[in-house]
Amino acid sequence: MQNNKIQLWALNITGYNCTIQYIPGPKNVCADFMSRLPSDEKQNENPDPYPDISDNTYEINVINSNRFHFTDFANNDQLVEDIPEKENFQFEEFDMSIEQVKDKTLRELKEQLVSDKVPEAVQNKYIIIDDILYYISNIDNDPIIRLYIPSHIKQAVVEQYHDGNGHMGMDKTLDSIRQKYFWPNMFKELYNYVTTCVPCQSRNLQKVRAPIQETKIPPYPFCHVGVDLSVPYPTTMSGNRYIIGFIDLYSGWPEAFSVATKSTDNVAHLLTEEITSRILGFKF
Repeated sequence: MQNNKIQLWALNITGYNCTIQYIPGPKNVCADFMSRLPSDEKQNENPDPYPDISDNTYEINVINSNRFHFTDFANNDQLVEDIPEKENFQFEEFDMSIEQVKDKTLRELKEQLVSDKVPEAVQNKYIIIDDILYYISNIDNDPIIRLYIPSHIKQAVVEQYHDGNGHMGMDKTLDSIRQKYFWPNMFKELYNYVTTCVPCQSRNLQKVRAPIQETKIPPYPFCHVGVDLSVPYPTTMSGNRYIIGFIDLYSGWPEAFSVATKSTDNVAHLLTEEITSRILGFKF
């Protein structure tokens, strides 16, 4: 090692039974913790008093006080009509054979399948039962028949499975729908629907990482000093377990001291006796 500073560091840590391990910058999230303090500066002095927000953002669920009485629940007499029931989407109001004909793409596919005008690979993926087209998943392993949904009914299916089932996430919504139904580009369309759902986005709080704050350059050495405490190390023969480090924010000069405890008295003692008195020459 030709760097004198690194040699000094190496000599200082030889008394500790520790292992030096390299941590990549993206994983060393605690190194710049103090530099990511939230900024007190106002981001926008004149915010828009009437932001363009959908009315669905302010939707809340409340108890209907006109129909609720505490004595009914105290006696464990629940109102049966108030208990929500899970609805299963059914096509009772649809004649699926007629609805599939209304979809031009689906109608043409059915005609080609009936007249054997499609390749065999495509022919094996579909089956027509009672004039209704189905899609076959996992043909080789475990075949599953899924109803082919026309384009004008897709929205109703998505709303029933997503909005009607408590606004499930993307994966759960996709798994629930594709067990019974099929249409092309299902994943992409469901992703766009869930990610633009206002109730979902209003309650799914994303972790926002605070931006790195710029540190002002001090006017002279040891005008500003940074202090940090390292995690417990193996106890030395002197009974020391912690390392308290000081660094001059002007020059980057480091000072490290081993201590037995991490009390504020030790930090204050080192700051007054070692940093201020020894380096700056001030006496207290």
